[in-house]
This record gives sequence, structure tokens and C-alpha cells, in this order.
Amino acid sequence: MRSGVASFATHASPDRNFRDVSVAANVTDLNDNVIDSLNPGGLTAIGRGLIAAKAMFDADAARAASKATLVITDGVNTDGPDPASLLPD
Repeated sequence: MRSGVASFATHASPDRNFRDVSVAANVTDLNDNVIDSLNPGGLTAIGRGLIAAKAMFDADAARAASKATLVITDGVNTDGPDPASLLPD
């Protein structure tokens, strides 16, 4: 399994590129350190977060049978593109 983190507020950024993770506990440890270092603020640009996540998927050399994005937000999209317009059909 591979895990990465992208954050979004007014802008979006990749905060931890994908890495191989062999045990679920390692996913928690690796991501908690990154998530704990995030500073909330600004608007809620969910669409920009999805764009950042897709760029991370596209740049990841590992091929996977499936890929998933988990979005955690404190509200509704208030800036940037509409997230629904970015979802595949």
C-alpha cells in the first residue's frame, strides 16, 4: 500500500509524496506527523485539493490497480473550482 498527503485551504500543496507503507500502523504514524504539522487557515478550496491529489497520482511512478482519495474538510467548498466538476464521469 502507498500513502501520501495533500492539503488545501486557499491554495493546495502536496505535503508528503506517496511512500510504500507495509503496515497500517505505519500509515498512521507517517501521516499523523504530516497532518499534525498543517496550519489551518484561509478559505476551503476542495477543488484545488483534488487537483493537487490528482497531480500526485499522475506523478507517482508506481502503478496500482486502484487509487483512492480521502477528503477531510471543515466545511463546504468556498473558493476555486467546484469539486463536483473535477470528478470523473
